Amino acid sequence: MNRIPKPTRRRKLTEAGSVALATMLIMLMMGMTAVMVDRSLSDTRRSREGQDRAAALNAADYGVTKLAALAALQPGQRLEERGTLTDADWAGSAEPAKDGTISVIVSGTSHGKRRVVAATLSRSDGTGWLVSGWHETTVTPG
Repeated sequence: MNRIPKPTRRRKLTEAGSVALATMLIMLMMGMTAVMVDRSLSDTRRSREGQDRAAALNAADYGVTKLAALAALQPGQRLEERGTLTDADWAGSAEPAKDGTISVIVSGTSHGKRRVVAATLSRSDGTGWLVSGWHETTVTPG
């Protein structure tokens, strides 16, 4: 015997739930945008800090070079100098030691980032001055 299929009810297409889905998608996109903006700002901040540290180190290194040249011209004297190199300031001193060397310490600062460089000047073969023992540190404000 042949069965006649029961008529199926057609579901009425409604928009129920589409508002909730659209709201969820909008919230998801806003959240992703907020994360991307925060990440971008964080990267920009870190990049600027790196540039400031590099500028401070560059200024301190320049100060060491300048003080080394002055100390070589005026051996036996304690010197203090300061100056500006582009957007960074430097200040330092050169102090003669009893063993004939000259100790140079210079601090470079750029936008609150500070680097300190220390070096020792010694005579090479009695003809000129040699920079040795160069090292640098990061100084945290405090």
